[in-house]
Amino acid sequence: MSANMTTDQKALMPEYMKDFKCIGAECEDTCCAGWRVSIDQQTMGMYHKSSHAELSKKFKTEIVLNPVSERTATHYARMNVNPSTGNCSFLTEGMCSIQAALGEDYLSQTCATYPRVVNVVNELQEVSTQLSCPEAARVVLLNPRGIQFYYEDKLTWRNLQFSSKFSTEHTKNQLARAFWDIRVAAIRIMQDRRYHLEHRFMQLAVLADQIQESLDTQKAYSIPQIIESFFDGLDQGSELNEEAAFPVDPQFQLKLTNKILLTILEKKLWHNVRYEECLNDYLAGMQEVNEQNIAQVTQHFNRIKHQFYEPFIKEYAYIFENYIVNYIYATAYPLTNNRSIFENTCYLGIILSLLRTQLIGMSARHGGIRPETVIKLIQSFTKNFEHMQGFRKLVLDICKDERVDALGPLSLVVMTRKP
Repeated sequence: MSANMTTDQKALMPEYMKDFKCIGAECEDTCCAGWRVSIDQQTMGMYHKSSHAELSKKFKTEIVLNPVSERTATHYARMNVNPSTGNCSFLTEGMCSIQAALGEDYLSQTCATYPRVVNVVNELQEVSTQLSCPEAARVVLLNPRGIQFYYEDKLTWRNLQFSSKFSTEHTKNQLARAFWDIRVAAIRIMQDRRYHLEHRFMQLAVLADQIQESLDTQKAYSIPQIIESFFDGLDQGSELNEEAAFPVDPQFQLKLTNKILLTILEKKLWHNVRYEECLNDYLAGMQEVNEQNIAQVTQHFNRIKHQFYEPFIKEYAYIFENYIVNYIYATAYPLTNNRSIFENTCYLGIILSLLRTQLIGMSARHGGIRPETVIKLIQSFTKNFEHMQGFRKLVLDICKDERVDALGPLSLVVMTRKP
């Protein structure tokens, strides 16, 4: 992956975009349920002018303008949700009635683009997909070769929605100036299968920590040298090559991730039925041990981890590799959410560990793990939390309470020993 190409009419995409196609009414978790769909101002104008007998009436009754203080060109109005089903009011027999009657050009930017994510970096479109779509999750995650990239003609739809636009060349943001060097390095680290996945992630965390220090000490100019030295060290056999360099504490790890999952349960932070099923499966699997002693619960957890998770992940480690690489690419890491590079890296590590913990608990409930189980968990987790205001803060606040805000504690949460 390189930024050094003529890209005026091109878009950078993962190869999986060639294989993705919406499966419509066959989808097990329609994108038209569980969310309030935004309508952009231009599309709203088209609805006002529509002469379609049935839809013109519904456009007046089933679309609500956002409050003036919240109204923007992109988020001008929103679709009503059917209170009995949770579905968009325009969903009919599993299909969008607007698209069926008027065509794709009449879809809002949100509906036309989803599940695609389109960022624009230095005028270059970067297209990927959100894993909240079940079919997209399958195409992205169940690829044993890993994610590769290619250039394709740029997308030119009228109703294309951009998640972010930024420049790495004409900016005072030092992290943005090093964007390409860091992002390419991050993906290179996470796809280096000489090391098991958690080991790779902690190598990435070390690099992020070094870059963060350079930013904090006003030495951002040294980031390219930091990255070069990092890979030179790996090639020459530095201590980062040894997984023993990263401490492991299964009990601390389970305590933290279980605390996050129980907080989700106590606060009822779910709206997605599929994720609720995953959460209930986790609880059922973990409640096979009635003891409250964390040491005994950890013994049970390690037992099912060894019995079910380790044989599965030995064959399917690429699922979580693809999850992380797609996250790095789609969220424009390291600039995700305008937070620091180390905080973004720390959050990703916690989510990796959280998903792993939940999957292990679920395996006890089901007596094993199948690829579709992981797809269901990651897809429903993403759909439930990716747009939930405050979830990232909740996770990071719990980590702060437990003092997981540096490399050492992060390693305790992320690392497992290679089976």
